[in-house]
Amino acid sequence: MQLKYYGYEDAIGEDATYFGNILKTSSVYIIPFINLYITEEHPLNSSKTYSEKIDKAYLVFQNYKSIKMTVYHSRNDIGTSYKESVNIPFNNLKTIYIGGNSLQNRFNNNYELFENVNWKVECETFYIQLLENSRIARELFLPFDTPTRKSNMDMNEVRNFIENKYLPNELDDLIKHPTNTYYSIGEFEPCMVA
Repeated sequence: MQLKYYGYEDAIGEDATYFGNILKTSSVYIIPFINLYITEEHPLNSSKTYSEKIDKAYLVFQNYKSIKMTVYHSRNDIGTSYKESVNIPFNNLKTIYIGGNSLQNRFNNNYELFENVNWKVECETFYIQLLENSRIARELFLPFDTPTRKSNMDMNEVRNFIENKYLPNELDDLIKHPTNTYYSIGEFEPCMVA
């Protein structure tokens, strides 16, 4: 199976998606997603008649010009926006809109904290990076039980994925540099990548 899919920024959705620890350098922004929606137009979608979901995938943004992130801490929150821009000329910028719910709060047993994030990223290169064992299906991939549905994912595997313990070698190579930092949603303080 091909593991990298470039472009198709208009063929991803944000309904019921969940994200983990974000990896960020001066030129690369990587978000691990659970239950990432792909529309009928995306080449990964085999049905071509309804949207499908990817259980585990990374969204990779390279040579970003700007990242705008709006964080909602409650369902009634108007949101707090954070923006980072670089003053470097880029060619052929793509604009990608994506959103999701943080899984870190669930793993930290903070079920009351609602943390939803919407991103607007302008970058030169965008792609979806799959894992060797990524699954694609019509059904939802649920990393935890809900009032109406049971989880259909292994919690240890989900935790390892959102903490970037399954990061493919080529993504690891993209972020390895002594000055690179990563952000964890909820902290917004840079930490050195080991």
